[in-house]
Amino acid sequence: MIELINNALVFRFPEVHSKTTCTIDFQRTLRIPDDNREYSLSLGLGRFPVECQTASKIDQVSACNFDQVMRPDCGV
Repeated sequence: MIELINNALVFRFPEVHSKTTCTIDFQRTLRIPDDNREYSLSLGLGRFPVECQTASKIDQVSACNFDQVMRPDCGV
């Protein structure tokens, strides 16, 4: 069973054990340059919003490339 709870995907596996779960969320962060210098860990900007989509919306998103799907401005 898969549920969407507080912008996180929650997978439950009742056939394994009644309390077995796996939770996945996506965190907003800043990009850090890849220039061989050390930077302090950037501040988290909270969870990336995740929402349920209809089948037709999913078909439209599959036409985007992966980078677009992960950005809110995908335009689909």
